[in-house]
Amino acid sequence: MVLNLPLILALIRLLSVTRKPMQCAVIYTVLTFGMGALIVMAGLTKFPELMLWTLVRFATSAAYFWLLHENSDSGTWWAILPFGALVSYF
Repeated sequence: MVLNLPLILALIRLLSVTRKPMQCAVIYTVLTFGMGALIVMAGLTKFPELMLWTLVRFATSAAYFWLLHENSDSGTWWAILPFGALVSYF
């Protein structure tokens, strides 16, 4: 989805301010679930598939934001940052 990457970037900024990785993961999951619900209503996918992808998105985004939070004071933060594009792709 086109809006996922700007959403990830905004949540990275929110993470740097609030220092709460689970809050960012939940916001990402809820917003992508809402966008996915529109796809279900359009008849392009089924609801169980949306629920499965929601679980996958939560798990990957929680791990991503947690890693960013834990490595915020080191140089590895910059190595982890590009993986947000992969998280937003799924």
